[in-house]
Parts: sequence; structure tokens; C-alpha cells
Amino acid sequence: MSLIKSIQIQCMFCNKLFESQIRFGDVVSFKTSTLIGNKTQCPYCNNITNSNKENMKVIHENGEIIGELIK
Repeated sequence: MSLIKSIQIQCMFCNKLFESQIRFGDVVSFKTSTLIGNKTQCPYCNNITNSNKENMKVIHENGEIIGELIK
């Protein structure tokens, strides 16, 4: 079971990454969870942005990355 090292959110407004307050212990918990309607404030532009799987970058302890971020 692969543990999660970090979860980052990509702001929908400025596209910058910042650390998420949402925590998961392992990748299986993350993959099987439903994240809908979560919001957080971007520390860079101060806009309220989504905090859901579509704009999350998950970094495993082994360096593998899950997440397709905004281009």
C-alpha cells in the first residue's frame, strides 16, 4: 500500500499549486473517495477555488504522481 506524501491544489484562477488541507493516509483511500463541492481559498490570489480531484496533484511517498492538472 502506497502512502501519500503530499496533496496539492491547483487554483482555478491563477493556476498556482498550494498544499491542500484535505488529508488521506494512502492512495487506495484517495482513489475510492468521492470529493465533490469542496472549496478553499488560494493563498496566492485569494480567490475561492475548487478543492476536488479534478484539480488535485497527489504525490506518493515513492514519488509517483496522480492527477491531471490544468494546463
